[in-house]
Amino acid sequence: MKCPVCGKQFTVLWPDLWRYKRGRHYLCGYGCMRMIDRGETIMDKFTKEQKAKAVEIALEGGDPKAYLESIGSKNPENLWYYIKTQLRKNDPETWEKLAGSPKRAPVETPESEFVPAGKPKPLDGGEWEKLETPEAPKRAPLQYDGFTVCCIESKTFGRFYWDRDHNHLD
Repeated sequence: MKCPVCGKQFTVLWPDLWRYKRGRHYLCGYGCMRMIDRGETIMDKFTKEQKAKAVEIALEGGDPKAYLESIGSKNPENLWYYIKTQLRKNDPETWEKLAGSPKRAPVETPESEFVPAGKPKPLDGGEWEKLETPEAPKRAPLQYDGFTVCCIESKTFGRFYWDRDHNHLD
């Protein structure tokens, strides 16, 4: 995983026991967790003008992450994600423009026809057919002598419990 504050790579072996967590974000250590608690992040050192320029670059079809890296961002992917989430909260119209209109170069097909990127046609020239995905069969819990089995034990691997309230295996 990558820390959303400092950008450090780290491994979370036991997600349920990881102490440095805020919301759905895992943090690398205590210092980064305290920065989040105080409302300080590395991302706050960039000015509103710099963030606005990154949005402007993205709207023009450029790469905002390269710009953010050029102005000193150690983790331009996370900073760009942060800018987009703030834009979604504070300026939904601009966020819609940003999310809805990717400006990419056209893609050349084998027949030398240019098609807008993101909307390729099938090779036979027709329309795409809609595929339906089958639903996964619902399994009933294992019953034994009128009881529902929620634990399994092995001398080699230990004891495992199914926590139905949290849909989780302990």
